[in-house]
Amino acid sequence: EDLDGDIVVAVLENAHTLRCDDAFFGWFWAVAANTVKKFYRKKSRTVSVETEDIPEDEDAEDILLRKEETALLRRELSLLAGEYRKCTVAYYFDGLTCRQIG
Repeated sequence: EDLDGDIVVAVLENAHTLRCDDAFFGWFWAVAANTVKKFYRKKSRTVSVETEDIPEDEDAEDILLRKEETALLRRELSLLAGEYRKCTVAYYFDGLTCRQIG
């Protein structure tokens, strides 16, 4: 769904580059293909998210569970588009309000 939205935005942003109405479908697919390529390039990059240090009073099982949850969270965050990832990290990890993020 994010990719569909990104394609629509790219088409609207690049509408001024359409030279001839007869070439719309070719132009549309070129814009869509470039947007998909850009999406997968961004998706292939790794994401680093700072996490809190693990308190010393936790036992080995708690530490292992926290590490697994952190790895799962990082994997899920890496699947988000860049702008959505930044907003999510700013809200949940940096403690910013929606107004501050906007």
